[in-house]
Formats: sequence, structure tokens, C-alpha cells
Amino acid sequence: MIKKEKHKTIIMLGTSPEGHGGIATVVGNYGDCGVLKKWKVKYVVTHVQGSGFAKACAAGVAMQQLLCMLVTGRIGLLHVHMSSRASTWRKSLFLLMGMVFRVPYLIHLHSPNFVDFFEHECGERRKRLIRFLLSRALYVIALSQGWAKDIKKISPAARTVILFNSVPLPAARLREKEMEESSNALCDPPLILFLGHVGKRKGTFDLIRAVALLSENFRLIIGGDGELQRAQMLSEELGVSDKILFAGWLGKAEKDHLLARAAIFVLPSYHEGVPMAILEAMSWGIPIVTTPVGGIPEVVTEGQEGLLVNSGDIVGLAHALARLLAAPSLRREFGERGRHKIESKFSIKVLQPQLEQLWIDSGVSEPEPRPEPELVMQRGEVPAPEIQPKV
Repeated sequence: MIKKEKHKTIIMLGTSPEGHGGIATVVGNYGDCGVLKKWKVKYVVTHVQGSGFAKACAAGVAMQQLLCMLVTGRIGLLHVHMSSRASTWRKSLFLLMGMVFRVPYLIHLHSPNFVDFFEHECGERRKRLIRFLLSRALYVIALSQGWAKDIKKISPAARTVILFNSVPLPAARLREKEMEESSNALCDPPLILFLGHVGKRKGTFDLIRAVALLSENFRLIIGGDGELQRAQMLSEELGVSDKILFAGWLGKAEKDHLLARAAIFVLPSYHEGVPMAILEAMSWGIPIVTTPVGGIPEVVTEGQEGLLVNSGDIVGLAHALARLLAAPSLRREFGERGRHKIESKFSIKVLQPQLEQLWIDSGVSEPEPRPEPELVMQRGEVPAPEIQPKV
């Protein structure tokens, strides 16, 4: 009789799920859907928001944790979430530690400008290290087809696979209720929503200049940290500060409350991968105005789920926003198509089996189910929070 090998632990390394940015959102969604608990994945936090000292401490503690687990021989796979710059060099240390103990690994790339980082910010030695790490990975997970091709240009030996970012599908009734309440308030103009880091790369300053050209009635909420003071000064200079609320970084409940009410979601970025904010907005049935950069055209098709405007085209951005502000039926049509696309292609229900198959293909045996069913904690509904402007 052949003795069945016991399930070995998957170690996932990445930024704190309580932090900001796409990786934190992706990992948070994995936790909420129960896949980490199902596979008994051990999540090791390698990065936190805060000072350089806090980040260094987090990385040091993570290295100690990983080393202690490696010496036990019970690790079957490292699943490493990696971005560019400091994230690359930090994660390279963890990957090299795993190699010493002959533990296989996956690299889950999240940086929208990884190719530019590789070509323009790395010397020959660092380029060789990156190529080595990519080529030795069981799989390099890319967030879009275009991204997978770019990775192959850096390291032709890399075994790239595409795994789109996934989002939960909110209950349609929540948005319908919020929109009905919003429409009943005659004083409330259509809400344009921006979520992301406030700065040039996300096109925030272009957005402020574009809305200054609008004659239509609207309300713009900018949710995110970054160059808030510069953005506020620009809005005052252009005379639109009374129409824009700078909400700062938003928690899950605050963000969902705004997504349930928004008439248009806008993200006029210059560089992107596959933005979680766009996927989340589409899941709520919101029409999108964005730019055709990175993996965005694989998510938003011009005239189907939203409107695409070239980066830096301020007049074109204003026209796109004005078109949707003036056409509620078109907004509804785009929103319904977007939600359907999320449900069929980008929902957790669709993409969770693909993630699990990657782990199985990497040689990790699926853990045996526990005798009693487990309850998966979901992010519950909470009363609408009060959002205060932040500087």
C-alpha cells in the first residue's frame, strides 16, 4: 500500500493586507473568499506602510519566520507577490532563501512599470539576477496577455501564465438601493468617483483640469493618498474646489458606500497593470472612463463597458465625462455590460479555481477537508460611514 504524502504548506509572501494598493486588495480578496483557509496557506507579511524603520523591521521578522519554517521541511511552495524597485530586491532575498532549501516558487508580478524598471533602473548585475529569478520560477504569474509578453522579453526562459486579478461580486440590490436614494435627493448631482494614488501617474491632475472644462452639474470625489495638497491647490486655481471632495485613503466600508452611489468611475492613468479599482467599479455596475494603457484594454472595451481616452488628453477626457453625464441610459448600459464581464471573467468564483490549479500544477497536494464545514467570514454590510475631507 502506497502511503499518501501529507499536504505541505504553501507560504504566501507579500505586503500587509491592511495596507494600501493592489497587492493588499488582491490578498484581502483571497482571504475573504476562503481559498487561503481551504489550502491552509500561511501568509507572511514582508512589507508594511510606514517609516523605513518599520518596513525594515517587517522584512527582518518575515525572514526569521520563513527560515524557521524552511528548516522544518514542511513547505511545499512559495507564492511570492512582487512589484518593482524595493519590492524586487526584498523578495529576491526570500526567493534565494527558498532556493537554498530547494523549495519551488511562483512569482506573482504586480508592477505596471516592471519593464521600465528593468530596462532603465537596473545595471547588468541586477538584470542578470532578475532574469535568473524569473527563469527559475515554476510559473511567473502575469496580470494580462500584454504583460506576459513583456516578461518573456526580459526572460525568454520564464514560464509565464496569465491570472487576472479577481474581485467579489456585490449584491446588485445594494447598488439599486443606494442609487434610488441618491436620485431621490434632488440636490445631489451625478457622482464621479476616482480611487487611487493622487499624482501624475494616475492622471489625477489631468482629471481636475478636465472637470474644470465641464458645464454639466457633477460632484467629484477623489479617494486616495498622495499629492493631496498639490491637487487641492490646482482645484482652487481652476475654480472647481467646491465641486471636488478629497476624501483621502478610504477603508473598505467607505469605498463600497461610494461605489454603490457613483454614476461614473474615472481613472486616467499613464501606466497601469490591471487596476483593482476598475475591476471593483465594474463589479458594482459603474461605467468606466479610463486610458488604454497596460492591461486596461483587456478589461474595458471602447463603447462597451466605458470610454477610453488617451493619457494626457484633457479635452478628450472632459468630452467623455460630459457624454456620460448627459446620458443616464448609456451609463446604465455600460454598467450592466461591465458587471456581466466581471461575473463571467474576473470574479473570484471564476478565477479561484485557476489559482488552485496553479498550486496543484506546482506539485502541492490539496489538503483533505475537515470533518465539519468551515464558515468563511465575508466583509459584511455596514452603515454608510461619514467621509471627511483630508489634506
